[in-house]
Amino acid sequence: MCPIPGNLMLRGSQHYSKTALEEHKEKIDMYVEPSSAIKHGIKKLEEKNIIIITGDAGIGKTRFALELMSRIQNKHQNLTALVLTDSSQWDKLDFKKVYILLIDDTFGKSKLHECAFQSWCSVFDRMDKRLQTGQVMVIFAQRNCIWHLIKDRLSDYPLFRAIVLENAQIDLSGEFSLTRDEKARILANFCRRLNVKYCLTLYEEETLSIFSTDGLLRLSHETIRTLLNMDTSCGFPFLCEQSFSDCNLSNKSILNIFQIHSNLTYMKELVDDLLCQQKNIHYAVLVFLFLEDKSCNVDAILKAKKKIADLGIVNSSEIIPAKIKGCLKDMMNACIDVSDDGGFKLRHKRIYSAVLLSFGENFPRKFLEFISKTVLFYNVRSEGYEGGKQETFVRLDVDMTLPFAKKLIDVYGSNKEEAFSEVYKHPSFLDKRLVDCFLGITENDEAFTAQLHSFIYGACEYGNDFLAKIVLDRLTVCPKTLTEMPPIIDPHIGMSGGAPGGGTIPLATLIDYIVQRTYHELSVLSELLPRKTDMERKVEIVQFASRTRQLFIRLLALVKWASSATKVDKCSEICNFLEQQSMWFVETADMLAKMARETLVNARLPTFSLPCAIDVLTLGSYPRLPSCIRDKIVPPDAITPAEKRQTLQRLTQVIQYRLVATDLPPQMRKLKVENGRVKFNVEHEFEATLTLMGDSPKIPWRLLDITLLVEDPETGDGKSLVHSLQINYIHQLVQSRLMDNERPLHDLYRLLHTFCLSLQLEVLYSQTQRLIKDRMGDSICVEKYDIGKCLSLSYWRDPNRRDRSQDALLFRLSLHVAEDDDGRPLQISHFPSMSPEESSKVGQAIKSNHLSMERLLIQTIEVRGLAKLKDLAKDLQRFTEGACEIRDLPIALHVPLLEPSMDSEKLRVMVDCQRGNLLASVPTSKDLQEVDELEDALNGDRKNLDRLVRNLRLRLCVMRCEKSSQYLPTICQKHLPFINLTNHPLEKLSKSRLYIRVPKQSAFYLVVELVEGDTTVDYRYHLLDTTQCTSDGSEIDISEDPCPKLYLRAGRLIPLDVNSFIHGPYTKLYDEQEQSNIESKRRKRKIMLGELREPAVKKTKGQPYFTPELAYILASCEERIPLVNLGLEFEKNGVVHNGVQADCEGTCFCLSILSMPDVDGLSEEMCTKINNLLLSLKVRILSKPMRNWIVEFLFSKPVLESSNKKEQGPVQRVHIMMELNIDNLKKVVKDILDEWAGICHLYSIVHEFAQMYSDVRTELKNTVEIYSYDYRKLSMIYGPSQTSLINIQWKGDAKQFNVSLGTVGNSSTVNPHTVLLSQYQRELNHTRSLAQICQVNPHSHSLTQICQVNPHSHSLTQICQVLHETWAPMMSINKLNMSLVQAAATNTKQPMQSFTVIPQSTTHVRIAFRNISCIDVHFRSNKIVSVRDGAYSLFDNSKAVDGFSPTSMFKHFLNKYVDDAITGRHTHRMSTTEDDNPPSPMDSIDIFSLSSQPPSTGSPASRQRGETGLRFPMTPPSNPHTPASPSAARMSGVTPSPSTALIGTPSPGTLLNVGSPGNPQLHVPSPGSSAFVPAPSPQSLGIHMPSPASGFMGPQGLDVGSPFTNASLAMPSPVQRNWPNSPSVAGPSPASRHTAHSPGNPALHSPQTQAKDGDHSKAAMISHTTRMLPQRAWAASIPTLLSHDAFDTLLTPNRPQGLPYTVSLSPLERFLGSVYLRRNLPRLIQSESLTPLRSTDPNITSFKVETLQFHVTFSNNLQSLHMNVQPVPEHRDQWSVEVLNIIQQYFDSKVACPPYKVNALRAFCRILDTPIRILKDCVQMMRLELMGPNQSGNMKWSMQWCLTVPPHAAFVAPAGTAAVAKNKQIKMLLMLQFTRANIQPPAGQDPQSIIVPLLYDISANTIQHMEPVRGQPQTPAYMAVSQLLQNFYHPQSAECILFPAVQHIMANLNL
Repeated sequence: MCPIPGNLMLRGSQHYSKTALEEHKEKIDMYVEPSSAIKHGIKKLEEKNIIIITGDAGIGKTRFALELMSRIQNKHQNLTALVLTDSSQWDKLDFKKVYILLIDDTFGKSKLHECAFQSWCSVFDRMDKRLQTGQVMVIFAQRNCIWHLIKDRLSDYPLFRAIVLENAQIDLSGEFSLTRDEKARILANFCRRLNVKYCLTLYEEETLSIFSTDGLLRLSHETIRTLLNMDTSCGFPFLCEQSFSDCNLSNKSILNIFQIHSNLTYMKELVDDLLCQQKNIHYAVLVFLFLEDKSCNVDAILKAKKKIADLGIVNSSEIIPAKIKGCLKDMMNACIDVSDDGGFKLRHKRIYSAVLLSFGENFPRKFLEFISKTVLFYNVRSEGYEGGKQETFVRLDVDMTLPFAKKLIDVYGSNKEEAFSEVYKHPSFLDKRLVDCFLGITENDEAFTAQLHSFIYGACEYGNDFLAKIVLDRLTVCPKTLTEMPPIIDPHIGMSGGAPGGGTIPLATLIDYIVQRTYHELSVLSELLPRKTDMERKVEIVQFASRTRQLFIRLLALVKWASSATKVDKCSEICNFLEQQSMWFVETADMLAKMARETLVNARLPTFSLPCAIDVLTLGSYPRLPSCIRDKIVPPDAITPAEKRQTLQRLTQVIQYRLVATDLPPQMRKLKVENGRVKFNVEHEFEATLTLMGDSPKIPWRLLDITLLVEDPETGDGKSLVHSLQINYIHQLVQSRLMDNERPLHDLYRLLHTFCLSLQLEVLYSQTQRLIKDRMGDSICVEKYDIGKCLSLSYWRDPNRRDRSQDALLFRLSLHVAEDDDGRPLQISHFPSMSPEESSKVGQAIKSNHLSMERLLIQTIEVRGLAKLKDLAKDLQRFTEGACEIRDLPIALHVPLLEPSMDSEKLRVMVDCQRGNLLASVPTSKDLQEVDELEDALNGDRKNLDRLVRNLRLRLCVMRCEKSSQYLPTICQKHLPFINLTNHPLEKLSKSRLYIRVPKQSAFYLVVELVEGDTTVDYRYHLLDTTQCTSDGSEIDISEDPCPKLYLRAGRLIPLDVNSFIHGPYTKLYDEQEQSNIESKRRKRKIMLGELREPAVKKTKGQPYFTPELAYILASCEERIPLVNLGLEFEKNGVVHNGVQADCEGTCFCLSILSMPDVDGLSEEMCTKINNLLLSLKVRILSKPMRNWIVEFLFSKPVLESSNKKEQGPVQRVHIMMELNIDNLKKVVKDILDEWAGICHLYSIVHEFAQMYSDVRTELKNTVEIYSYDYRKLSMIYGPSQTSLINIQWKGDAKQFNVSLGTVGNSSTVNPHTVLLSQYQRELNHTRSLAQICQVNPHSHSLTQICQVNPHSHSLTQICQVLHETWAPMMSINKLNMSLVQAAATNTKQPMQSFTVIPQSTTHVRIAFRNISCIDVHFRSNKIVSVRDGAYSLFDNSKAVDGFSPTSMFKHFLNKYVDDAITGRHTHRMSTTEDDNPPSPMDSIDIFSLSSQPPSTGSPASRQRGETGLRFPMTPPSNPHTPASPSAARMSGVTPSPSTALIGTPSPGTLLNVGSPGNPQLHVPSPGSSAFVPAPSPQSLGIHMPSPASGFMGPQGLDVGSPFTNASLAMPSPVQRNWPNSPSVAGPSPASRHTAHSPGNPALHSPQTQAKDGDHSKAAMISHTTRMLPQRAWAASIPTLLSHDAFDTLLTPNRPQGLPYTVSLSPLERFLGSVYLRRNLPRLIQSESLTPLRSTDPNITSFKVETLQFHVTFSNNLQSLHMNVQPVPEHRDQWSVEVLNIIQQYFDSKVACPPYKVNALRAFCRILDTPIRILKDCVQMMRLELMGPNQSGNMKWSMQWCLTVPPHAAFVAPAGTAAVAKNKQIKMLLMLQFTRANIQPPAGQDPQSIIVPLLYDISANTIQHMEPVRGQPQTPAYMAVSQLLQNFYHPQSAECILFPAVQHIMANLNL
């Protein structure tokens, strides 16, 4: 097929658009578009220039779009309307014009055409630009199924994004669908066009059916209503067109067409959904059955497996029997049916058509491959097919035209003659595209050439002139053949102007055809020539040239001849005119001849007056008219209004006289005389108006008007029942009776009254017929109807009546005319007869103005039914105690079978208004067998009525019990699967019984037995115990038999006394006031005397069907059974109770415990005390909101008075709630006993503490406050503001105390002791006291003596003191920065925590800084803490703890915070040989931490003491239970240090090696390594050893509160000593205060041998000025004492004034951060190949580069590092002081600053190691950064140096890495951050900033922006900076361009 040129495609589109719009305008009067959709579409098109129309198939999208285009085009005349069918047509548009375009279903119909979709997608962006300029309006029309598939994909295009955002979608199947009125208008248009009568109302339908006789089709009202309400998938206009195009049009055929098309569309959607749901195997089986067109079984389907797989729908591997059977089962009865031979076939023809359409649309190529010849010819069409009749066919798109043409030829196989002789019959050959494809295939076929003449002749004979013409144009045909063919007329071609011609064609069109044919032949020739030989090519070219030449010669001749064509046209018109005139003459002659021969023969005319005619014709008047004629014709003059009034007044008087003198019928006494006439009114019959024509008494009455008042309001809409002709006849008849009659008015009444009665009977008869037809049916029957006389009918006719032989069973109603008196109205007779009262009630129905047979019947039946129910009430009254009532509407008999009874429980008996039977019912339930039996008895002989009533009463009682159980959480059953009913007491019970399971008790059932009496039913209750078992009665263990046991064994049956349940103590179900006999008599007397009115009987309140006794008994059993079982379990555990009793308040049942057992671990005396405090213990059951046990302990007033107001009463209640689990009562008892044990354990420690707390001497009330104590938990608050909370409670499952911490009130922070929570709990449970959790001031003499007297009270007393003493330092520790720091170390991937608190004990914590430095903190009394470097071992100061490094200068740093007011009382000796870190390695941590260490930590001595309770020296003497004797080391002068018991290292005097006195292996040499210096004693350091009586928290060496004096004491220490390695001898504290050295080697001096205790003076307590002395590496291991205020200052974040940065950090963090950087600096110097310098001061780190040398040291406050920069002597002239200051300042403020990152220091070192010319530029950049935002007034950006890689630049290197890199002095990478300056950002936003990595070539002196990693997009910032650097020009010189390039960026960068 050759391609079509673009201009031809566009012209074809214009022609198609014009044709479509014209066709639409021709049918515009037939269709009605949705008005709301039209308005919305016009609005959106004018606003946004684009809309999309969606909807289901056939809904009318195209027609709506054409109407929308037409209206827009009429409104905007400059618009050109086009319908585009291909995306290539867009490029051919001339956009000098303004278009409105329609793109209809271009993406596919049932299946998405991907190729078409992609081709259109390439146009959308260009289309959007045209839309923005307003050059085009676009209307898309697409089916909903395709729109949902492409909507998300189209959202990427702005064109369709606007549709979604602007609500420019019109869904004709949804929001904008046709309304019912619009559908009615469309239907009316079609009916008017086809001359079809339609009835929109019932009245119109009846009018047409009665009076219409034209024989035309009429659409009934029911048909129209069905059509309008039908929900069809196809469009309503489409279905109307299909329906009215049927030649055999009828109501039924129209409905069938609607239903068929609706079903066909539904079936096709059902088949298409199989593909959407990916049920391909289902779809393939349907297609296979469609192709086979016969029934196939499963085997046949499986044998055709290959054929099914070839369809391309499903793989062969999926075609298995299981899936085939499954899909056949799924589609059964929906798409597939079973045939007679057992096979499967398509269910009906609509399924066949649906599969045909679906398969053809979704798989067109496979469809053409497999379809048969018949299907091809009858069900397949091309896309260009235009048929007049809409059929069920597959329309193939453009792409399938060529395969379709091939298929048309191939279906005939080898018989080409037959193929070419019949193929032209296919309807699709009206499509030019198909014909072109067909001829392109066959024009070189010899067989087709041979059959060409017969093909053309057959096409002409078949009427396809279009095909014959194209074949003639394309192929060469013999002229002889053409003469033998019939003339060819193209219906699509006509004259452009002038008179139409039979075979004319416009010359322009002919030229287009010739050009197109020539182009086509040339294209075919260009494709075929390359395949042929040279000679064949020449021949083909010559033939083409010859044919083309001949064709254009003919065209030339035709053009020349066309100049004279107008003459020929004129001659043709003249000939046509003459032929028409000739035809008219012939017709005139024929008509004259016929008139003369047939018509005029029998014609007769009268003799005319010729003189009169002449006068009229000549004069125009007739003067000879006789006067008599003039008098008759010419009217006289009218009378005046006064004469009229006078005449009418006189006539009124005459009429009044006549009426007085005349005998009037009594029924016509209602009259009115006015205006000369009298009007008689007979109600509900007639109204007659009469007058008189004179005043003579002989003049008869003249009847003027008759109005009949008889109406039928149920039909006819109030119209008259009598035709006007009948009224005229009656008028004439009555007027004749008024003439010559003595009693004319009587005859008038008789005549009209008789007619009205007849009319009333007719109305009643017609109403009766309608009642029989519509509603009543066989229940009524017309027995007799005499017109005008009688209407008799029978009612209550029951066709199911057993005895129908007797006529007496029928009830009759007769309406008849009174025979004895004609003036009476219709009479009603009843059979059987009624009483006069009943007859009068019925008569009211016929006397009303509403004449209704239905009303009359209802009134009659109501009266009959009432009489029937009254008789029945008398019979049923003897079976019940209550009164039977007849009430309600419709009336019913209410029989109370129970007393008291609800209305819904009463027997309700009604009369069936149609059958007359009695209908019995009980509102509580339907379909009761007892009610049905009772109803049969009531309608029968009523023999067993007594028995049936009793059965119903029992049934109602059973239902009461069942309904009552529904309100309760239980199950009610009538039968249970018992296996042992034989000889069981259950057999003796009544058959009417129920089994109700006791709630929450699966083994107990309440048996309700119902015993019937005469008129009542008695309830009896029994409690039944059951056991689950198997069918044989054995009980199998659950583990052996996992299946449920379906049978029960009945156990004990216990009768229950209802009276004891509901009338016992506290158990009255109804509150009845008891009255004494005297009060009762007084009340009766007052009532009799009238002084008191007897109150109405109180009705029992309650819900229907509810039995309160049953509910109360169930509730009692439910509550008592668990308590009984619980009491048994208590007895097993030795708990004494007094059984289940009603609570004293009567609220519930309870189990009272008399005594509780002793608790393990407590003394009998303590358990007795607690039992004495326990007043009562009760166990109850709580049912709401959940079912739980409630255990109530009632204690006397607790020993501790709390501040809680609820606990300040005389008694204390403790409530415990437990889950109610009947199956596990052992756990409940265990939990209660555990709670009791917890109360006892807690009381054991609280009992002794209460004495201490109430003692004024302890001052505990000032320290803590008892927040709450409820025997289960003790809560105390402490702290300065009493906001910290501690809770102590015993946990029975863990057998230990549980400690929890929290806050109360307005606390700004959490509890500071939360970190030490585990330490408190562990030590409390280990010692069973709090003695070692904290220690009070040992010098508080009163408290110490109290503790000695009662050591058990030491626990809670000390916990209160320790919490109070440690609150302030723990609050300070909580202020530390605990956050994570990313990339703080060289490993950038692992974050480091700033501070980590590691608790060691309740008074000892370790604080780690970045997992490198460690600080030991011990809390001491009197607001003192001791701080040491925790990196040193506790046992050997020469060794460091693994994972931590010693902190240099730490001792000196701490000394700056020492409070002289606190430490001045300690002996602190400063000498020339002592520095800030004493040489003694003795760690005095044991002095204040020994008691707090847990047994598992510390030295062996401490563990030994923890295990035995005694304290021994580390080296025990010969007798471990006696005081130690002096050892050999002591005798030789080498005495162990007082701390060696904990440290485990010898005293300094034993180490005679160089280095640190504490560790010979310490690598850092001691300043005193060359010569030993005197070692000071421990007390010289301000750390004084405790006395043997000291407590845990006592500050050693303080005079205040010490029980010992400075002199030697002979009295031994009253308590066990805390001094490690010290002999337990009587005497003063071994921590003596010495200020002098003993002679001899200073290294051998022991602290105990320096001086006597009495030699100390108060001058030794004075603190001296700290001097900066040489550092000892181990010096920081010696603790430093700080006050709480100093410690808080050390740890509180602040912003110091003297530092160059403003980050808020604590002084400790700044010091440790500086130490951290200083520690890593030597490593960086070595790794970065810098030159280190030797320094005499170990606190200074020195190094140098090419021209500079640097010295890094601590600042004076030790909170920052400072760098001193000096030039090398030989380069001194190259550096100015200002530049050096910039480097120093930049280091201080930007490098050695928070967050103290090593990689920032590394980057700075790399900058310093650059050549001098680069370094100077770098210094200039530092200067810019130090200037801050005020870098320069004319710069657009400010600059900052990134020393580490930021996260935004992680593509260069990992985040946190050093951002300065060098490559062997060749290239240098640096990162800068530029921030927008001089522009104020919006509120809440940061200024714009970018990260720029710059790569500087050192050797080439060039700079460029570093390229991003491959795959990373190039940002606008990158492109802008790169362009700036490329355009940056710097003259070639030796100077570095780094700084000028940065300035260039800062000044010129634009983003």
